[in-house]
Amino acid sequence: MKKTEPLLDVKHLTMRFGCLTAVDDLSFTINKKEIVGLIGPNGAGKTTVFNCVTQFYKNYEGSIHYHGDEKLDLRDIPVTGVVKQGIARTFQNIELVPDLSILNNVLIGGHKDVKTNLITHILRLPRMKKEEKALVEKAINILKFLNIHHLKDFYVMGQPYGIMKKVEIARALMADPTLIVLDEPAAGLNDKETDELEQLIYRVRDEYDTTILLIEHDMGFVMNICDQVLAINFGKFLAHDTPKNIQAHPDVQEAYLGKE
Repeated sequence: MKKTEPLLDVKHLTMRFGCLTAVDDLSFTINKKEIVGLIGPNGAGKTTVFNCVTQFYKNYEGSIHYHGDEKLDLRDIPVTGVVKQGIARTFQNIELVPDLSILNNVLIGGHKDVKTNLITHILRLPRMKKEEKALVEKAINILKFLNIHHLKDFYVMGQPYGIMKKVEIARALMADPTLIVLDEPAAGLNDKETDELEQLIYRVRDEYDTTILLIEHDMGFVMNICDQVLAINFGKFLAHDTPKNIQAHPDVQEAYLGKE
């Protein structure tokens, strides 16, 4: 049996907005190099879970521990420091700068690798130029991996949706992540693009040695690609199991289909 190592350990996560409990005493563990789908009906609390994991929300109850180079309580990490711990994220609504080139959008994701200070940049000193060259080479290699390097000098604005999704993934890879959090990665893609995305996510996991946590409403996509699926409803835990077992789980069926 393959040995599992925990990467993300969530215990009794609860997030309230006034009188509304969006996530209710949720516990789960994600192991290294797993692809895990977080599913649930609209309003189930999926995005709130993501926002807690990435520390966009800090006032949650419970704990979120991350086993990167060392075990960390993510609450102790500022939201701006999460990416430096190896957690990168894409968004349901694409968050790119439309009037920058694809290459420059990807370079934004490499900010954690910038070591030179403002004066070094203003004076364009050799150390800054060396650092800049290394970041550009890294970005181009990632774009080659995604097979969109030929578009690097084009503006993001006007690119097909599938290309923009790849640019977001490229920007995430610039952070050298051990965990990538994908919010609706297949949304807006046609069948061919969705099939390509499945293969791309496998390659990202294997070649960049990452773990992937994703939200997705396309159940076919989730069941095809995920090692494990975590199902929630009204912020509460329903099941955490293999795709096959999740599909047969009575609580999951009820949440999606209702009682007969």
